[in-house]
Amino acid sequence: MPVALRYVARAKQIEKLRAKGLTFREIGERFGVTPKAVSQSYRHARKRLELDKLPVMAETDVSLLQAALTGYEIQIAQLRAKVAAITEMLRAAGYASAVSGVPTISKRGRLSAAARKKISVAQKKRWAARKR
Repeated sequence: MPVALRYVARAKQIEKLRAKGLTFREIGERFGVTPKAVSQSYRHARKRLELDKLPVMAETDVSLLQAALTGYEIQIAQLRAKVAAITEMLRAAGYASAVSGVPTISKRGRLSAAARKKISVAQKKRWAARKR
């Protein structure tokens, strides 16, 4: 077996054992070497083969992803139901402006032309007094 393939095989073995939660000490006991030798061998193989630069391809179980997706869909449905309940409570209490999508009714009406004219005159009077 070529040296490069041995490095890859050993690095993969160590990586699988590390993924299971084993320490370098426990891996060393399995291989009959010291923990330092396992650590150095692992780092040397990864460095020599530039494994750190390769994308990590995790072996993911499809059923696990499907279960996660189902769980998230259930949570989304529950959240939508809660949002609908809160929205209905706000509408019933008369807070339509707090509910998105509902047009707000301004309590404040537009000022008449006469009122705007009075405000304008008063403001010009204040500015004139300030310039003096």
